[in-house]
Amino acid sequence: MLCYALSMTSDPKRVTTMNVSLSEALRAFVDGRVSEAGFSSVSEYVRELIRQDQREAARAALEARLLAALETPSTEMSDEDWADLKAQVLGTGSKSETE
Repeated sequence: MLCYALSMTSDPKRVTTMNVSLSEALRAFVDGRVSEAGFSSVSEYVRELIRQDQREAARAALEARLLAALETPSTEMSDEDWADLKAQVLGTGSKSETE
């Protein structure tokens, strides 16, 4: 089992370290990916994998919210609803608030 020390942070001025133990087969895979994909270091590769995972988690959360919204009963929008929505989007307050 081999260990890598990875420097990880979203703030380039502040770096924290994480140690990861890998089998020789995983280390060979990581080293190969670093070379093939043009990463400057193992840390850069791991940071990119984490960013990809963050994007995927955000996408999955959005998809779940959209699916939940699709499952809620739909209602017809009235002319007043559309006017309120338009006012909110334009930042002029809603028609209902001024009445």
